[in-house]
Amino acid sequence: MVQLRGFLFTLQMGRSNKISGPRGIHALVIKLSESDPLYGEKKKLLERKGFSAEVQITLEDSSSAEWTSTTLKTMQQIFRIIHLDEAELYFFEDPPLGCYSLKNEREVLNSMISHIDSLITITKCLQGHALRCLRDATVNLLKEFWDRNTVNDTIWNVKQCNEENHLLQWGERIGVNSRVQIARGSY
Repeated sequence: MVQLRGFLFTLQMGRSNKISGPRGIHALVIKLSESDPLYGEKKKLLERKGFSAEVQITLEDSSSAEWTSTTLKTMQQIFRIIHLDEAELYFFEDPPLGCYSLKNEREVLNSMISHIDSLITITKCLQGHALRCLRDATVNLLKEFWDRNTVNDTIWNVKQCNEENHLLQWGERIGVNSRVQIARGSY
């Protein structure tokens, strides 16, 4: 069981009224903590997305690529909502690309990896392979996210440098001696 930032992430084992299937089947349980100060808003948002405040995901003995992809998308949607902060909830809109903000998405993917890792280390279940597949898929998502956003940052920085250089060249042409004079407009 792992509890961090307003939610509980645990692994349930065995036959219970909550887990369908034979004895020994494990389920990931993601539960929004009632102690989260934004519990009410996040619970409503989860329900609008078709989830409850406690979601169980049954782990399969041999995880297929389809199961891994579907489970990863489900977990990602839930974690995105759980990791929303007050400002993100206030300005909430259904994002066309899935993520609410770059900060939220980074937190979501890192949190998913960390929580899956913690379950892998504390369990010796048959479904350990499924957890490792989920972890690998999440790491790949994080790499893709990082590559996409690092490239955009680099392009933005290059563009800013070029614009700043053009501004400095313009200033030199009209006789301005420093960046401060350009910024003040005192030329």
